[in-house]
Amino acid sequence: MASKKSAKTEPVEKNETDVVETSPQQEVAPVEKPMSKMDMVRAAMRDLGDNAKPMAIQKYLQEQFHTHMDTGMISSYKSHIKTKEASQSGLMRKVKSSAPDVGGSTGVSVEDIYAIRHLINKHGARDLKRLVDILAS
Repeated sequence: MASKKSAKTEPVEKNETDVVETSPQQEVAPVEKPMSKMDMVRAAMRDLGDNAKPMAIQKYLQEQFHTHMDTGMISSYKSHIKTKEASQSGLMRKVKSSAPDVGGSTGVSVEDIYAIRHLINKHGARDLKRLVDILAS
């Protein structure tokens, strides 16, 4: 069996005239894990919006990540991402209600806008508008 090497630095001959010092604990730069295609689609949806078309996402992926992906695969990833988001519990998705304004203003709060945006993403603008029309009449 081979014996263990000591932890001290040992000279290594490179050529007859060159001697190079080597260390058994040379620092190696950490290797970054490459971004998955699913993560790339998530980034595109975050930047372009949840309702971005596969062709727009494909163009984004080519420009940002120099990666070509078939639009069918993009559509599949989008469906998976949206399904996973929809399966979260209501408590995780629920937007916190805002405290009433001190001035008594009845304006729309930022939290209200986020809630509306969530409903549009979940049900679509057309269905949400129909629901508002029914409730408003």
